[in-house]
Amino acid sequence: MRTLWRAAATLLILLLGAWFLARTVHAQDSGRTAARPARGAAAVDDGRELVTIRVYNHAQVADAVLARAVADAQAILQDAGVASEWRECWREPSGIVLHEACLLEPGPRDLYVKVLPSLRGLRLKNPETLGVTLGSAQGFASVAYVSYERVTAIAASDPRNHPARILGLALAHEVGHLLLNSGAHSERGLMRATWFSGGIAEAAAIQFQFTEQQAAQLRTGVRRRTKNLETLAKANSNSQREAESRAASKRRVSGLNFAGLP
Repeated sequence: MRTLWRAAATLLILLLGAWFLARTVHAQDSGRTAARPARGAAAVDDGRELVTIRVYNHAQVADAVLARAVADAQAILQDAGVASEWRECWREPSGIVLHEACLLEPGPRDLYVKVLPSLRGLRLKNPETLGVTLGSAQGFASVAYVSYERVTAIAASDPRNHPARILGLALAHEVGHLLLNSGAHSERGLMRATWFSGGIAEAAAIQFQFTEQQAAQLRTGVRRRTKNLETLAKANSNSQREAESRAASKRRVSGLNFAGLP
């Protein structure tokens, strides 16, 4: 009988020890999990400015090509301190909205990139133009166009170039114009005006990055875009309230005058 009691006591001690060890390991894992930032929050919490880019695939670019191009452009912007969330909003020939976020009202940090079969419809002076950005009434360019015809032509001129590589560079370049709010080009880096197919294949990745000065200007551009457009929205709201107030005053005056007539 004593032997059974000793065995039962030993088993109970072992079970309690296992339970305590399991709780300790779980607590340590929970601590590590809490200390690790979530992927979704990292783009906002680590100091990078955040923009949302809505992509319209009018050129029927293959899914794999577009996904790789977007990943390349996203990495280039990230290295410059700008986090970006890309949403494919339109794809030919289906012509349907592919992401529910595309239905939301655009904010000051929402940009549009339209990949077109060609840019001939824009009647540009240079038929070899790879991409172009357009301004807006608020003074901030928000829409960029990229010619997939030119992307494939550049890729075909050198077998070492992949269309996704060229498209990714073009996307990053045009988004750069939007955030810099300038059509100007630089002598080196991603924002050069002219690319050579052989040079793209042979160049180190760093040669197709934003310069340190441009990276700082990009981050400032994101903040300024938000501040200025919010200020404009507030001013428009104030003007609307003032107009409504003046209209209400006129109605009150008219009412008093009318009531005062014999």
